[in-house]
Amino acid sequence: GAMFDIDKYRGKYDKLVELAGTVNPVVADEIERDLHRSLPEHPAYQSEKGISALRRVLLAYALYNSNVGYCQAMNMVTSLFLLYASEEETFWLLVAVVERL
Repeated sequence: GAMFDIDKYRGKYDKLVELAGTVNPVVADEIERDLHRSLPEHPAYQSEKGISALRRVLLAYALYNSNVGYCQAMNMVTSLFLLYASEEETFWLLVAVVERL
């Protein structure tokens, strides 16, 4: 699953993060609105470090799969994954959940 994708597509996540500024502005605005709604009571998301990681993963996914882009609740799933996994692992876990379940 996700761990296989990390090895198979090594460097893909970093390239998507570099291109984050090219995300459709409507999608980027939707993500931005939801960032502070993602586990707002959890200490990980009361700092810019946690919010920035969440932003990067969601923007990267929106680029990776522009047909889906972003939809409500992706922020919640992603914020939970980030508590237990690295950004890149979280990205590939999100890919697996959205595209394989």
